[in-house]
Amino acid sequence: MEEQPTIQNRTGIVQLTPGEALNNWARIMYYETAEYNQWKTQCLSNRKFYYGDQLSAADAAKMAERGQFQMVVNKIRKSIRGLTGLLASSLPKYRVVSSFGDDAFDSYITDLSNRILDWAWQNSNGIHLFQRGIKRAAVDNISYLNVIYSMDKKIKMELLSYDDVLVDPSSKDPMFTDAESIVIIKRISLEKAKTVYGIGQSIVMDSQAILNFASQSGTTEQVRIFLNKVYDVSKSYVLIYECYKKLSVKTDEGEWTTQIMKETLVGFQHAYREFLPKDIHDYPIIPIYAEDTENPYKLGEVMFLKDLQQFINKCFGVVILNAQTLSNPKIVLKETDIPDGDVATFMNTY
Repeated sequence: MEEQPTIQNRTGIVQLTPGEALNNWARIMYYETAEYNQWKTQCLSNRKFYYGDQLSAADAAKMAERGQFQMVVNKIRKSIRGLTGLLASSLPKYRVVSSFGDDAFDSYITDLSNRILDWAWQNSNGIHLFQRGIKRAAVDNISYLNVIYSMDKKIKMELLSYDDVLVDPSSKDPMFTDAESIVIIKRISLEKAKTVYGIGQSIVMDSQAILNFASQSGTTEQVRIFLNKVYDVSKSYVLIYECYKKLSVKTDEGEWTTQIMKETLVGFQHAYREFLPKDIHDYPIIPIYAEDTENPYKLGEVMFLKDLQQFINKCFGVVILNAQTLSNPKIVLKETDIPDGDVATFMNTY
């Protein structure tokens, strides 16, 4: 087995060849499967449903035709808020213990580690973060906690939404530990990309050169589709793809271990490569969800409550329609019974 390159020659800004860049983007496009796009649409639909958008266009048209009052009795929101409050009231507990002994040095290290965890929890506004994460998991199908080292030199967690993360579609592990790669998608301004990643004007993309290269392999149309993933039309922001990958590397003792490489794709042909500390062997991305599906496309509580909520809405709607009908009784007459055949005068008079 060929030994993995060392950290030193794989850190920092790397200028990729067009072929290498296309390989990276091809992997991202492979992750955006039809099932993923359908699931993402479902997540957005769940969120709209939770906030009261619960009538389909067909149902709304039928109600309008019957003159029925369009009413939503949003029981689902109350239920999810109660669930969120119940779960968030039990804050996660953690405690670092020594696996070697109970001497004074070990006690000092474990005490320091616990203080660091408390510090990271406070930096993240942990209670509020935990509540938001649970609510999004119940409503949107999933949410993620991403452990980061921020620009203000603090360890903290940030909350990511369902459309901020792409996971290897072949992953079946509940925590995605078996995923080939996990991708975080961020939108940052062009100036920030130049400042943070130090690329300068070279970040400007030569679209025609890329299309010329793609035409040689017959992939021009596919390339046109994903070019929109790199820049928006106005070039006012850049899509940053932070790709976390697990690599097998050798330690100084000659043993094989796992190391996490973070490759940030900036623009089309630039990547910022760095390795997480050698003691980190798992992805710093923690999923929160209600129902496991043995794939990356988890399900939340709202998904299973939609039918019941729609049944409640229709029951209330029928009750109100019946009340409207009974309070406005209809009169059945022969046409000859209307004086002078003047229907408008008859309706206003009687």
